[in-house]
Amino acid sequence: PQSMTIACDLDGVLAEYNMPTHHLFSKWGPMRPMLGDPDRWFWYDAYGATAEMIAAATAEQTVDWWATLPKHRDFTPRVAALLTELHARTELTFVSARSCPREASLRWLATHLPELDGPQVIHTPRKALLLSALQPDHYLDDAWTLVRDYLQLMPQAAARTHLVERRYNQREMAPSPRRALSTEHALEVILDAVNGGRE
Repeated sequence: PQSMTIACDLDGVLAEYNMPTHHLFSKWGPMRPMLGDPDRWFWYDAYGATAEMIAAATAEQTVDWWATLPKHRDFTPRVAALLTELHARTELTFVSARSCPREASLRWLATHLPELDGPQVIHTPRKALLLSALQPDHYLDDAWTLVRDYLQLMPQAAARTHLVERRYNQREMAPSPRRALSTEHALEVILDAVNGGRE
């Protein structure tokens, strides 16, 4: 039988992006403290980052910076085990809107998921369009804007689109994705579907 296809985001789901980025901004000017998740998706201005600070910080987001981002607090040993099993049993692709070479994500995955042999990674600024072309059986992300855009293109995919709950993505949308309490929770639901359980 044909393998299921799974699309999984990186930043905010597996890797911690917001705090390291806030730290970069803080090198160039005063910032409102960030304790845990930001309180909104588009948080740069609200936390005090000026255009000049954003430009300076962006210049420091090198391949090495992206490749050495810390794991997200949700990245538990069980998450690693679930991803390893899904990689072995499905067509698992990591799809990211990162504006850096794929090498950075491949290095990050090699560090934190060394059991994955030749993981598939796609970087694209047009993530919703790519996903609508891929039509994965399951899609996991934390970005409510990308999930919204994808479901506007593919409303029939709502039941197989998993939005991991974060402080910054508490938005109602229609059609509504499946909301997961954590990355681990979402992956457990996906693995259950792979095993033939109820979706």
